[in-house]
Amino acid sequence: MKECIECGRNLPESKFRAYETKSGTHYTSRCRLCESRHTAERQKLIRRAGKLAPYTNEQLVDELRRRGAYIMYGSDFDSITTI
Repeated sequence: MKECIECGRNLPESKFRAYETKSGTHYTSRCRLCESRHTAERQKLIRRAGKLAPYTNEQLVDELRRRGAYIMYGSDFDSITTI
């Protein structure tokens, strides 16, 4: 059992990311849930700062829709291109 430094829960080692070193197996100080939340927040801050951060396709579509953009797909263009 190990305590997460962020949420304070006492969890088994399997809930922490493990990494191997010469001296043995070590675990991160944040549980996987807190670590993923922390990473997502950091990526959001990088995007807001205008620095280039890769979006997945779904994240890009969600972000554009949230900003009010209308996204057209290939099938939406059929009515425009057919005469």
